[in-house]
Amino acid sequence: MTERIQAADDLLLRWHELERHTERLKNDLIRMDTDIDLKKAESAYASLMRLYVMQLSLRAQAEDIIQTIPDYDPDYELASEIRILIALIEILFSPRFDITGKYGKSVAEAFRDSGIPLSRQLAFLVLAAFCELYLQHAKNKNAIFPLNEWLCFKSVCAQCLSDYLDCIDQICSVYDQHLSFSKDLASHEEITLALKELVKIGWERHQGLRIAKFLYQRAHGQETEEDERVLSEEVRNNLAKFNIRLKRRMKLTCITGFVSGYCTERGCPKRFVVQAEIRNQLRALEPAICPECGIAIIPEKIMTILKGELKE
Repeated sequence: MTERIQAADDLLLRWHELERHTERLKNDLIRMDTDIDLKKAESAYASLMRLYVMQLSLRAQAEDIIQTIPDYDPDYELASEIRILIALIEILFSPRFDITGKYGKSVAEAFRDSGIPLSRQLAFLVLAAFCELYLQHAKNKNAIFPLNEWLCFKSVCAQCLSDYLDCIDQICSVYDQHLSFSKDLASHEEITLALKELVKIGWERHQGLRIAKFLYQRAHGQETEEDERVLSEEVRNNLAKFNIRLKRRMKLTCITGFVSGYCTERGCPKRFVVQAEIRNQLRALEPAICPECGIAIIPEKIMTILKGELKE
């Protein structure tokens, strides 16, 4: 038993070292400029691959070592396997916030806009991760499926996605190699079906887009296809203020992008970058209504998609 405890302690030391490296890389990527050279991008992608593959490997080892030791719990001592996958996806495809709270493009979007595609190897790992998360969600609706990040991945890899899907054997191989921790390992047939279903998932399922459409149509005096049940609790709580602006024929919406720090261009003293509940909504690409003045704050990305949808 003493040897197993020593092995568990050594594993935990390696895990914490990995966590420090991962957090350092994550912070560097959050603070990076959008003008990125090829060398920096390739280095970042390679580092991410290596760090998360090592985390998955250690987590698999923990099942064999830690779970047999009294008072050691792998899911307590280390991140769960699902949390590791979500963390990899979030660092690449979630909107980034700087130290002031303003948000911008995801790491993958910033790299793409600098002319640097997601590396093929990393794309296969990410696809395998999305498959596992999709399959977990299909079995348990309370399981997390990162919809925003999936839609960002589809956008970033739009030109390569069909090519990736022709490489199902390679994706399955990556799944077997790096996600073999699963107690209920998916078959290659299940992975193939998951990929086909994932490709069908688009913005029409996005809660933030549906809320934005409701507010936009109400602001323009149009009939809305949705009723108020589509609104999140936060938006519903402040809808009365929005309706007051509507009756007074005041400006009803503002779009937040990379430089906006206030809910309106002028007049309202509230800064949403320091309002946690509003910042969280915007980070989830969901509109918010300012509790101070009642204007609808709509993320730039959602408004762009909404306007494109309304034109069609």
